[in-house]
Amino acid sequence: MDVDRFRESPIGSLVPIRGTHEGQEFEHFAYLPERLLTEVQLNPSTWGLLMEAMHALGRLDDAGQRLPNPALVSRPTIRREAVQTSALEGTYTTLPQVLEAEALEEGERSHSSEVEEVRRFIRTAELAYGWIDERPLTESFLKDLHASLMKGDPKCPQDQQGVYRTRQNFIGPRRADIVKSHFVPPPPGDPVQDLMENWTEWIHDDSVPLLIRVALGHYQFETIHPFFDGNGRIGRLLIVLELMEAGNLSFPLLEISSFFEDRADEYRGHLREVSATGDFEPWIAFFAEGVREESHEGLKKINELLEWKEVAISRLRDNKVRGTAIGLAERLIGAPVVVPARVAEDFNISYPAAVNAIERLEEFELLTRLKTDNRRRIYVAWGVLGIVDR
Repeated sequence: MDVDRFRESPIGSLVPIRGTHEGQEFEHFAYLPERLLTEVQLNPSTWGLLMEAMHALGRLDDAGQRLPNPALVSRPTIRREAVQTSALEGTYTTLPQVLEAEALEEGERSHSSEVEEVRRFIRTAELAYGWIDERPLTESFLKDLHASLMKGDPKCPQDQQGVYRTRQNFIGPRRADIVKSHFVPPPPGDPVQDLMENWTEWIHDDSVPLLIRVALGHYQFETIHPFFDGNGRIGRLLIVLELMEAGNLSFPLLEISSFFEDRADEYRGHLREVSATGDFEPWIAFFAEGVREESHEGLKKINELLEWKEVAISRLRDNKVRGTAIGLAERLIGAPVVVPARVAEDFNISYPAAVNAIERLEEFELLTRLKTDNRRRIYVAWGVLGIVDR
């Protein structure tokens, strides 16, 4: 951490810290942010970006509300968001690998620890999207979120799951010591507790325009880094949850992590620059651009998926295809990786009947069987995957 640069921050201060990291004693400094402001001066161009972002978000939400089954479209969105947000933390896998792992029975899975980490995020995100209809975003909500995300994660000690951290953490290269870190968040204990109490109040202050509130709330959350691990993933998940809580997004159809991952250096740089300079505007403009672009992309994907489904179903019916094959084709936009056992279970039919339905779709090139090193039958709707995974 550039101590000299952060020492000049107009919105925070450095406090001395000492401790032990991986058996080595250290003395360094941590950054302690001030509480967030309720008024931020912005240029007309940034206000314009914010208005464009809100308009694009509104169009995305309207499209979601008009879907006959929004959960079908939001399912791959949640999974791609999981892949992208995990990539920002150095966990790399692919959407097809995640979908394949979900389609297989527990005993058939042989996926990597990276896939398992992404699946933990999916589990947590789906829980959170269900909670947000009934629970406000409080400290209790955040701790439950963290407990879910970290459950089964060997990198997070059990006594640090679902609680604000009791140890000093830092942001930087893996296996680097704290002195070589990019950023050191506030010390654990009272500083984190006080800042998070203020954070949960501040994100509900309706006097601050919504996207400014979400943007600055994300900055502050990542600066506090209240948990031992998982702060980046939880912080980006909170963006969508805040928009849903405010009523501006009815379903989780926004892939904000895609924008951040594509421009990862800018994303991280903007967050650090706010702490160093106290200038919120570049970050707010960047954030608004991300919401605008990903809202446009989300709307485009919805329209393309619905068009794909309409063409596929019409083609099948024109060729006298009926029954389970039609039902399965309708669901491919939400689950483009298919195995017979899961189809049999979902449609309450026999295994041979499931294979027959799948092979009917294979005849019309809606599904393609993967070549695997064993006898497992795994099929992919590449037309759907090409839309959702871009």
